[in-house]
Amino acid sequence: MVGTHDERSTRTRVLAEAARLFARRGFHGTSTRDIAEAAGIRQPSLYAHFPSKQLVAAALLDAELAPALDRVEHLAGLAAPSPVKLHALLAAELEAMDPDVRPLFGDAVVAEPELADQRRLLHRLFALVRGMVDAGVRAGDLAADPEVLTALVVSHLSGATSRHLVVAPNALALADLVVRGALARPELLPEVRAAAGRLRPDRVPEALPAVLPPGDTHPRVGARLRAEREARRRTVAEVAEAAGLTKGFLSRIERDLANASVAALVRLCAVLDLPIGSLFDDPPPGEVVRGGAYPSIAFGGDGLREYALTPRGERRFQAILSEIAPGGTSGNEPHVLPGDVEFVLVLAGTVVLEFPTSGADSTMTLSTGDAFTFDPGTPHVFRSGTTAAAARVLWVLSPALPDGGGRARASEVLPSSN
Repeated sequence: MVGTHDERSTRTRVLAEAARLFARRGFHGTSTRDIAEAAGIRQPSLYAHFPSKQLVAAALLDAELAPALDRVEHLAGLAAPSPVKLHALLAAELEAMDPDVRPLFGDAVVAEPELADQRRLLHRLFALVRGMVDAGVRAGDLAADPEVLTALVVSHLSGATSRHLVVAPNALALADLVVRGALARPELLPEVRAAAGRLRPDRVPEALPAVLPPGDTHPRVGARLRAEREARRRTVAEVAEAAGLTKGFLSRIERDLANASVAALVRLCAVLDLPIGSLFDDPPPGEVVRGGAYPSIAFGGDGLREYALTPRGERRFQAILSEIAPGGTSGNEPHVLPGDVEFVLVLAGTVVLEFPTSGADSTMTLSTGDAFTFDPGTPHVFRSGTTAAAARVLWVLSPALPDGGGRARASEVLPSSN
């Protein structure tokens, strides 16, 4: 036990000294001999813990990057306006960051072959930030060039400010500065700041609850996903990597502490070779589904309450009723569904459908009474189009989503890049 403690103590000391040296001299200006001397050990002893300087950097990045990406994924999935999410993200990350390690996020070291895993996670983090920015610009909440604003936010997340300022005490002021400059209506900053304080992922560990009436139980899919993963003898890390998620975020999904986007849920089903429709609870038997007794289903997204209107055995088509809270969304990431055709009818409120890969006319705003028919295999997202009241939407898919009855599984309809 003493040896184990000593080994951990040495490893911790090596990482602390390496972070300090990297911050002062840069990665390429620091040698393994420098690190060993600063840690009070011989160079061969350093190699016993870290065979290369690149692996020292990888360990530092792992410790800093994993919780940061968890916080970004948490915020990206919430039903809230983008300025609120960005403010919450900046304030939380600027307070939580290790100022010696964060500059590695933007260092050339991440291009080293040994850091391929860390590079992939960084790309995921930066893509989520860009998704928040794009969503805010499309909604008219942000009046800024998406590339410029994304670069500014990423530079803060990468510790650029920490080189010139003690960041943590100034986190809120820096978040104010960035978001105020990007807001379409800067006078709304006090409201944005207050709402962001309630979303802070370091203060509120769970996603905002869905807007449900008292006593209503939102269906949970986490236990089902975990059971399917364990039945296939796959680890959380394996499934998370294959689905493009972090291990921590998948763990929270499995414990129903976080909401996956529709796209993430589709990817998880594909990785587990699990039919999408099998996540839905069985509606009452027979052809009649009584009003007031619609069975709830959970199919990802945030701020959504959804119900099955057709029996599970019906394979020709499937009807789903959605109530989308103000700010509710299927997620920032586009998703596809198996099927030949999808029909949507807005019963109340406003819904925005976005098809990011479909060119200039890629956004469709639908109001009460509007109907639209499209190919569910086209990558798309949807969100509430109003901040005043919930929207109610009828979706019809043909054929019904597969539930193991012999039709295509999720993995057969996903793009090959996934």
